Amino acid sequence: MFFEDRHEFPLFVEYVVAHTPLHGWQTLVFVGCPSEGRRALATTRVLQGRTLNHGMDSLSDPGRLWDDEDVDWRERTHDVDAEAFEETREHVDSHAVVGITDDDGRVLCHDDGSHGWTLPAATVPSGGDWATTARRELGELLDATVTLAPPERVRHLAFVVDDAQDSRRADTYDVVFPARVDGEVLPADEATDTDAALAWFDAVPAEQDGPLADDVALFLE
Repeated sequence: MFFEDRHEFPLFVEYVVAHTPLHGWQTLVFVGCPSEGRRALATTRVLQGRTLNHGMDSLSDPGRLWDDEDVDWRERTHDVDAEAFEETREHVDSHAVVGITDDDGRVLCHDDGSHGWTLPAATVPSGGDWATTARRELGELLDATVTLAPPERVRHLAFVVDDAQDSRRADTYDVVFPARVDGEVLPADEATDTDAALAWFDAVPAEQDGPLADDVALFLE
């Protein structure tokens, strides 16, 4: 029990809804009794999982999530030749990625013509906001309002010059948000329809592998 050997009744349970810039909306659950006051029983994200009631407003610095125990943080560093650094920096981007599932447990994928079937994603401009970009760009793609949960995964790629005397670096972040669509999405039911840009999958697309396949699998578990 929460109150050692003394059990007074009635116990009370109190729910407090709070918002923080990092985690968005959360529910704090307290349990207590008259003599001992209240104690925290649990803290849960209102937006955890696939049932979403509130949106994540903003995420301008994914780096703040590196020690968040609820986020699958993945990091790699690539050494770049000094002469090639500027060109490399111009061709690497950050992305806002969304995972949307239906009532049958299928995940929505998008074929952009370059990467095969992946989770819908949008490029985040320099100085941009990942949550804002996801809602705007993917809302346009799906022709619907997109509501985001706090991120479940972040892939941080650091590109550094292979020279101890050169401190230049470029950082990209691919942030994967669980999401809900407020509206009807009408992709083809069969992924074999090559004219369809959107399709529902109940397994990782056969031709996909690596991190992009891992992102799809995240929403099929």
